[in-house]
Amino acid sequence: MTNQKFDPFISRRARDIRNGLSEAIIWSLDNNDAEPFRRAGKEFLASDMAPVHHDYVRDRLGRYEQAFSEVQQRRLGDAFSQAIELWNKGLFFEAHERWEITWRHASGEWRMAIKGLIKAAGVYVHMEQDHELAAKTLAGKALALLREHGRTLSSLLDLRELLEKLETLHPVPPQLSNRGQRSVLK
Repeated sequence: MTNQKFDPFISRRARDIRNGLSEAIIWSLDNNDAEPFRRAGKEFLASDMAPVHHDYVRDRLGRYEQAFSEVQQRRLGDAFSQAIELWNKGLFFEAHERWEITWRHASGEWRMAIKGLIKAAGVYVHMEQDHELAAKTLAGKALALLREHGRTLSSLLDLRELLEKLETLHPVPPQLSNRGQRSVLK
């Protein structure tokens, strides 16, 4: 019997699809061009894949279109704000990847707060796959980082609901309120 759930943690093909699509949306955001993620999606859909993989690609492409459009409309030019938009579309792996771009160029408390957001995104990636132990472990790490360093994000995000949901491993992630843009990649 085949696995009926898209799980990049146990399926190499699923991992390749997830990573390929994620790289494409990041490239699209970096270059202000939707064609790379659209092309990647079309290529995956044209390949021989299980129905669950097709469903995942179609779902991601729809969410990518929404997120990309919102980024364009709101002129969100920095990776941090774009990651918030990805998060709010339920694209937690992609938000994680986008925040890593900001994290690599950050320092001090700002860097540690972003690391907390990256881990929080990881919590929801694992929760999507019903990996409760991994989600619980990451939630503890995210909470520690965000409690200690989250104040550096206060002008950008209200973290209260996120912290509450991480504490209880609530299955419905909060929407993150993007209070403004902060360009951290100068």
